[in-house]
Amino acid sequence: AQFLKKSGLSDSTLGKIWDLADSDRKGYLDKRGFFIALRLVASAQGGNDISLNSLNQSVTAPKFVSPPGRHSKYVEEAALLR
Repeated sequence: AQFLKKSGLSDSTLGKIWDLADSDRKGYLDKRGFFIALRLVASAQGGNDISLNSLNQSVTAPKFVSPPGRHSKYVEEAALLR
């Protein structure tokens, strides 16, 4: 998922997040999986372990890098969650 790479997390960390979010191994994230991935990204960015248990922790909204000169819809929505 190209979008998740904008989180600044390592490929290894993103792989763990993907495996947890796509537990049925469909190869894509449905709505539930997408929200799980976002929570796990936020958790990892906060320095927490990546596990399904971390879904119950309070975290700030995940941060994503936007290309220079452009502001991604997702970045704007993440900022609104703060």
